[in-house]
Amino acid sequence: MRHAGTLIGLLCVVAVAGCAPAPPTQEAADSARSMARADAENLRYWVEHDGKGVSGQELLDHLLAVVAEPNRAFLLDQAFGADGSATVTVYYDATATAGGGLFTADAGARLCVDLTAVPGDPGTVTVEDAPCAGEALPRLPDGSREVTLDGG
Repeated sequence: MRHAGTLIGLLCVVAVAGCAPAPPTQEAADSARSMARADAENLRYWVEHDGKGVSGQELLDHLLAVVAEPNRAFLLDQAFGADGSATVTVYYDATATAGGGLFTADAGARLCVDLTAVPGDPGTVTVEDAPCAGEALPRLPDGSREVTLDGG
């Protein structure tokens, strides 16, 4: 009978340990992608409506303003094109937590993109994956991974 109590206790520990949630990596990745796409859409709207005819430094200034919300996107690089376009390379770090009480799991995702605005009537905006590289890029936190726009 003494062994039965030990066995029941062991089964309870295994059952409780199995209840810990898996790391919410998909939620963090989706959050980073959503932020990048929202910034691209905000920029697209501005270029197509209020920013018609804007190019060069003024266009770059607006690109920087779109991604300047604190702790949202972090600037890695910026450039002008010969056609008056402007590109910013930024990264988005997102985190998610699952579970509660004694059992929580944290996960993070980093997405690096080029946001490019091309002036014109209508202007265009593209968002494309960019390499997550450079001295300005902090080390990826433990439990985090790099993701791409298409789900990689």
